[in-house]
Amino acid sequence: MDGEIEQRVVGMAVRAGFPVPKVVRAQSDEDGRYVVLMPRSSDGVLMYVTPEGAALPGEVLDLVFLQEYVMAQLGLRQHRAVLPVIVGVPIVAMGIVLNFLVGAMVAIVVTVVAIPVVWSGYEAVWNRRFMRRVDRRLAELMGAEGFRTALGQLAGSREWERGFGWLYLGAPPLPPERLRWVQNAG
Repeated sequence: MDGEIEQRVVGMAVRAGFPVPKVVRAQSDEDGRYVVLMPRSSDGVLMYVTPEGAALPGEVLDLVFLQEYVMAQLGLRQHRAVLPVIVGVPIVAMGIVLNFLVGAMVAIVVTVVAIPVVWSGYEAVWNRRFMRRVDRRLAELMGAEGFRTALGQLAGSREWERGFGWLYLGAPPLPPERLRWVQNAG
């Protein structure tokens, strides 16, 4: 992998106070991510970088690397691990209550329909709150103006789509929306 990429990965890991990962070249990611951090693997900490990610300008590349580190530090993986419990337990309880009130068939149908709706709704709210925390930390690490500039470049780097896949992933805030937040904040 390009030495400049490895230097940036190491530099941003040190800046974020994160263990330095091994850099791995990866295929393009289906959800459009440029880099993916795997904090726990059998090979240690890994940073997967797609060809599209490696082609990003320097400031934007720093932003996407730092973003992965900050999201890991703020507990993204732990949240993803408990998400089925957070969403699943109340829905199963609702299904049991409905079973007694209106019958098994209605309970099953309502529960099956409710799972993706509640899951996506919860994710949409949580993703926005989480990304605001991430953005505050990124502004501290990069400086407010550097963060705003890099986020502006990332927002304009491609056409960001809001399709079914985006909704299914919990409607995470896309870079153009995050840029509006930052500009409105200050």
